[in-house]
Amino acid sequence: MTQFGQRWPGVRGLMSAMLGRKLLDLTLEYQASIDSRRDDYNSLPPGAQSVGRDPEDIASEYETTIRALLS
Repeated sequence: MTQFGQRWPGVRGLMSAMLGRKLLDLTLEYQASIDSRRDDYNSLPPGAQSVGRDPEDIASEYETTIRALLS
């Protein structure tokens, strides 16, 4: 636990809750990104791009958040 977390133990719980919510948001965003690309594959004209962040970018942010939660 960090020195900051040792001084204010409630802060550690709050940070964990915030990171947990962020993980949920990233999970939902990732699923929506994958789903939109599946639908767009069939409906977009050649050369058009999907809207939203790339699933790989979302996965990278998810990994960073997991590491922050575990540290």
